[in-house]
Amino acid sequence: LQQFQTLSRDITFRKEAETALIEAKNKAEEASKAKADFLSTMSHEIRTPMNAVIGLTHILLQESPREDQVEALSTLHFSAENLLSLINDILDFSKIEAGKINMEYRPLQLKALLRGIVQTFEPKASDKNILLSLSVDQQIPEWVISDQVRLSQVLNNLMGNAIKFTSKGGVKLMVDAENITEHQARLHFRVRDTGIGIPKDKQRNIFDRFTQASTSTTRKYGGTGLGLALTKRLMSMMGSEIQLSSVLGEGSE
Repeated sequence: LQQFQTLSRDITFRKEAETALIEAKNKAEEASKAKADFLSTMSHEIRTPMNAVIGLTHILLQESPREDQVEALSTLHFSAENLLSLINDILDFSKIEAGKINMEYRPLQLKALLRGIVQTFEPKASDKNILLSLSVDQQIPEWVISDQVRLSQVLNNLMGNAIKFTSKGGVKLMVDAENITEHQARLHFRVRDTGIGIPKDKQRNIFDRFTQASTSTTRKYGGTGLGLALTKRLMSMMGSEIQLSSVLGEGSE
C-alpha cells in the first residue's frame, strides 16, 4: 500500500507583487535616465550663454567703467559665475548618478598642474588682498598617473571654496608624500585657509548635498552646497577620501 501526500499553495499574489516591483523598477530607471538626459541637455545649453555673459562682464570691468557702473557689473559677474558653477555641479552630479563618469588615468606632470591651478586663482586672491601659496614635497616625482580632469576639478573646488570664505590671511595648497615606492606614490593633498571656519555641529554634514554651514552663508557668499558633496563623490570614485578640520573664526583645512 503506497500513500501520497500533495501540497499546493496559491502564489498568485506573490507573482503579481514581483511583477509590480519589476515594473516600478523599470519606470524608476526610465525616469532617472530622462532626468539625467534633461539636466545634461539643459546644462550644456545654458553654459554657452553664461560663458558669454561672464566673459563680456569681465571685459567691461577692465575697460574703466564709470563709478556708478562698477557695482552693478561686479554683481552681474559674481552672479553669473555662481550660476555657471551650479550648472556645472548639477551636470556632474547627474552624470555620477547615471553612472556616466569614467576615470581616465594617464601620466601627468603634477607639479606643473598644481602651479597652474594656483596661478588661476591668483587674480581672485589679489582682489581680496589675501596670500596664495603652494608647497610641494620634493620627494614627489615629476610624473604621476592620475585622472587629470577630476583631480583638477577637486582641487579647483577646494581652492575656490577656501578663497571665497577667506577675507584676511591666506590660502595654502600643500602636497606631501606619504609613501613613495618604485611603482606607487601615495600623496596627501591639503588646502588650508584662514577664513570663517565651520561650526563643530555642522562639520559632520558639510559634505551632504545642498548643505551650507548656515543660511546666511548662501546669502553672503553664494553657492548651493553642491561642491563639497560632488568633491567627496569624485574622490570616492578615485579610491580616496576627504577629511575636514576647522575652527570657527580661524579657518579650515
